Amino acid sequence: MRLVHLDNVKQDMKLAKPISDSGRYLLREGQNNLQRFRKRLKKLGIKYIYVEDEISKDIEVDDVIRESTREEARQFTREFIDDISNDKTPDFNKAKKQVETIIDDIIDRQGVVINLYDIKTADDYTYAHSVNVAVISILLGKKVGLNYRDIKKLGLGALVHDVGKANIPNDILKKPGKLSEEEYKIIQEHARLGYDKLKDFKEIKATSLSVVLSHHENFQGNGYPRGVKGEELHIFPRIVAIADVFDALTSDRVYRERWSISEAADLIVSRSGQKFDPELVKYFMRYITLYPSGITVRLNDGREAVVVDQNEGYPRRPIVRLLDTGEEIDLTDELNLVIAEDKVS
Repeated sequence: MRLVHLDNVKQDMKLAKPISDSGRYLLREGQNNLQRFRKRLKKLGIKYIYVEDEISKDIEVDDVIRESTREEARQFTREFIDDISNDKTPDFNKAKKQVETIIDDIIDRQGVVINLYDIKTADDYTYAHSVNVAVISILLGKKVGLNYRDIKKLGLGALVHDVGKANIPNDILKKPGKLSEEEYKIIQEHARLGYDKLKDFKEIKATSLSVVLSHHENFQGNGYPRGVKGEELHIFPRIVAIADVFDALTSDRVYRERWSISEAADLIVSRSGQKFDPELVKYFMRYITLYPSGITVRLNDGREAVVVDQNEGYPRRPIVRLLDTGEEIDLTDELNLVIAEDKVS
């Protein structure tokens, strides 16, 4: 399978990963005649889909968690945020079980490359983003050596980190243009609002709450809402800060198209020691896949190819398959060739 822009969907392509919205399947795996659905999907804010065609039929794009786990977690996050916004008591036991399921999936699928191009509709963005942030945070927490109990607390905080956005007007959250200074100040309130909504529930620990309050703090101390800096900030929000920005950048939004994974990774590195904890950035970069299987790239000689697999230890030199001839090239063997662009589809 491979990832393609809706504008480039062809007659011979079939849907390789299902598309859902608000817990309902819109299109199921194997759906053909995809051009018929282009306009409808664009209205939902979807710009890219996974397809299977002749050139990509044997390329595997495995996710680090099961599709059923991802969908259940999205739906749960929606219910949790709805409960909070309606002043109801959320189901914390269900929340903890949801986090445990994500952790168990990650443990069961050790070695699976993270597929970070999750297909999100505009309405589903907050919930899908919350799940992705939880997955990336749990993976990073595991890599830095947190124990199982702490990983569960980290995962819970990450899953509900944006709960305060339930109290932010939709016309600001989904504004297609640049936010005004006043609107940006309103957006910034979501961290404090989320913390205030959750702080009196004994079922959520202080370390999980620190994620909700402090995931927009910066390592050098110029973040919000409190301006806490460095290791004065608990490690949980320092982890989630990386996951939050990374998933946001690599997601399509109403006001911009997604960044490529390599572009987002470069930004994370460029802000190391300023916005992000430099030690955590080192761990993150050690385990991120810059060119996931199924994305289309352009080589420095102008030819386009789809990524087939990665070469361990050589993150910028995967194995690719040329779109015009089907020839496979291992970029560790062809040192004169490099990936010049990875936002091609």
